[in-house]
Amino acid sequence: MMDAEEQIARATLAKKILDNQEFKTAFDDVRAAIFQRIEDCPIRDEEGLRFLKLMLKALSDVRATLENRISEGTMASIRIQDNSQKHNFLGDMVWNRAKNR
Repeated sequence: MMDAEEQIARATLAKKILDNQEFKTAFDDVRAAIFQRIEDCPIRDEEGLRFLKLMLKALSDVRATLENRISEGTMASIRIQDNSQKHNFLGDMVWNRAKNR
């Protein structure tokens, strides 16, 4: 299992990829080409249509995987902040008790 810092690093990279204009253009171009092939495919070519649908699904899975990595990184960042706040709170409690004795 990945630690939180690795998840955050992967999320940052995934966000850069999804925000990259060249990636967006390439993704849209490939998606449009697949749809064009679906439109051009004869209805009787069930195997060809199934393959094109699989290509479309794989393309969507790439985007979903990158979006999932961003979500995982966001959650890892929240966990780190929560742990830090808990640590600071507990440290303050111990310090205040020690001070008051």
